Amino acid sequence: AATTEIYTASTWGFLAAGLALLPFVLVRALRFNARMSSWRGLRFDFPTRVRDALPLYLGMPLLVAATLGLAFPWFMAKHKQFVVSRHVFGTSPLGCSVPVGKVYGIYLRAGLIVAGVGALAVLAVMLGAPLIGKAPQAGWVAFLLPVLASYLGYAFAYAYLQARLTNLVWDGTY
Repeated sequence: AATTEIYTASTWGFLAAGLALLPFVLVRALRFNARMSSWRGLRFDFPTRVRDALPLYLGMPLLVAATLGLAFPWFMAKHKQFVVSRHVFGTSPLGCSVPVGKVYGIYLRAGLIVAGVGALAVLAVMLGAPLIGKAPQAGWVAFLLPVLASYLGYAFAYAYLQARLTNLVWDGTY
């Protein structure tokens, strides 16, 4: 069994404390970043109170865990909407509407990219396995190529996910 230097109960305590402090840290970080940013002499601001972030950042992780991750795209849509909608440019508040159905579609397509590349990697291993018997020194290639393909597939899916979500958020910003 793996051991840690920290007592197991304290690990859970640190995780709980980190989760409890998440809304405070997030709001303060967004406020700092907004106040230190300007465009053409007008400053941004993030005047949201910590208690406005509590339901989203304390309740949503519990919902995501309870649904075994199925609510994660919904959480991400609400998170991005919260962050953009609570910013102010000068004295003008920003607004954002992120359609949750489209976010689920983006996550589904990214998952299909990862699954497709993973299936191709498994197929490559299955087809390459007989070749290892003929050339045992090439066994590392049979292992390395599917792993490399999986990493490239993940990188492509991640880039796709980030680009599509960012475009969706900016399309819904007013």
